[in-house]
Amino acid sequence: MDSLVFTPQDVLQQKLGESQQRIVQLEAQLRVCRTEWEPAAREWQRFQRHQSDLAEWLVESATDAAGRVVIPQVDAALGGETCIPGDFFFSVKGCRYHLKLVSTDYKIEEV
Repeated sequence: MDSLVFTPQDVLQQKLGESQQRIVQLEAQLRVCRTEWEPAAREWQRFQRHQSDLAEWLVESATDAAGRVVIPQVDAALGGETCIPGDFFFSVKGCRYHLKLVSTDYKIEEV
């Protein structure tokens, strides 16, 4: 019976084939992950834009032209919102503000 003799080229060819199969498997996993995660990523980006728009409106409503807080609490009218940011920072025109949800009002402080 002939015994199989593998040359270094045969071993290398086999390892290359295994590597290519693994790459195909990983690419398939990436496609599945992308399909599962893209909607969540879009929702997160939408939330980030909403938070930024809300912060801009709150700061504009609560500060004077110089950026000083003149109204420390603003009713944000968040009645129908499904996602409400609770505690975050926002910077505008060189001033940084801390916005904290207090009931349905935000307390605004310059930091």
